[in-house]
Amino acid sequence: MRLLARHIRFNRLQWWILPLAVADLAILFLRTRYWIGIWPEAGAAAQVPALMLGVVASGLAAWISGSRARNRVEEQLAAAPRRPALLEFYRFSAVLFTFAVPYACGVIAAWAFTVVHNPPGMAMFFAYALAGGIALWLACGFGWLVGRLLAGRFATIIAILSWVIVALNFGPSIGLSFISGHAYTNVIFTSLALRWAAGILFLGSLLFLPLHIRRKVQMPVLASLMTAALAAVVVANYPMVHDRKAPKRETCTTGSIELCYWPEEAKYVPMMREVGLRASNLPKVFKLPKRAYEYGLKMERIKIGAKVYEQTTGDFSILEGNKWSLASSLASSISQQTFPSACDWSAVEANNDYTADKLQHWVEITLAGGGTPEYRLGNGGASGFYEARNQAEKIAKNKTKSAQYAWAAKTAEKFDERYCQ
Repeated sequence: MRLLARHIRFNRLQWWILPLAVADLAILFLRTRYWIGIWPEAGAAAQVPALMLGVVASGLAAWISGSRARNRVEEQLAAAPRRPALLEFYRFSAVLFTFAVPYACGVIAAWAFTVVHNPPGMAMFFAYALAGGIALWLACGFGWLVGRLLAGRFATIIAILSWVIVALNFGPSIGLSFISGHAYTNVIFTSLALRWAAGILFLGSLLFLPLHIRRKVQMPVLASLMTAALAAVVVANYPMVHDRKAPKRETCTTGSIELCYWPEEAKYVPMMREVGLRASNLPKVFKLPKRAYEYGLKMERIKIGAKVYEQTTGDFSILEGNKWSLASSLASSISQQTFPSACDWSAVEANNDYTADKLQHWVEITLAGGGTPEYRLGNGGASGFYEARNQAEKIAKNKTKSAQYAWAAKTAEKFDERYCQ
């Protein structure tokens, strides 16, 4: 530990730890806070700062690894009594420690804020946290390799730009980083273990790079490049998450409409009960599903030709803990129950009638408890569709509750008589 501390002080790495820890915590808590109380979301949120830390780590690792060549001290180090691999181990460990401590601070904070809610699924939290950890270590290793191979002052810039391109363009798609940890997905621990094994093999190979990197082929250099390629192949070809199977025992709210949800999202039960109560108070013309399932809890079979495919689906979702996500998806399910596919939708389209859209948006606003939707739609729809939504919002804002319900019941009955009888 004394040698590690000496390398940290010699490279002035101790001055990086506190600012990076503050930046990690700022990203964790200032980005969003819906993850608090849900283990998979908390784990995903804890690993998000690894993306930023990885960019800094790749650059700093490249700078420190190339310092020997810049200062021309390879010959002196070659005559040192300690083995070069051991010296390299302490130098590299100092860089890893500098970034591991800030990342660990964020992980511990996310764990502490979630554990008080005592939700199920803590293993998923640590799986996401370990996934972020290996991504951070790979960033350090990548920067170290670039700094040793190039050794010039531009190696730092090249390492940073290269890692930014890889992380931002391919990170989410190959599981190098995660924006959120949905309850309907699960971490594949085999892939996680393979990533760590490939990462440790790559980092270990860096310790045996020769002090002098020559143009001719050197086996340690070739070994490092091969292990780096192996780590990239493992990350790209072994996905970290997959869809979970629905629990055998359903967990649902009670009431006239039962909302079944993933156990990990128990913190949303009060919200679901409020929305379910508002749904039960809608005019009787609106038909409610007896039971609605959160996304991932239903399996739909689709027949294409002679083959039957299974597709994960659901009746509602609660994206980022937003009540409008629940209200919007549940309003769509109620609209489908009230105005089924048996209605003459070709006639509706021919008449440019957007009454169903207007009613659905009014139901959405009612289920959310009023207010303005916390999302924006694109501009690709028909003008009549947006006009219908605007009218629904004006009715929900300007009319009394009883007047709204009377209008909704009368409008829905007329639409049903015209197109659904």
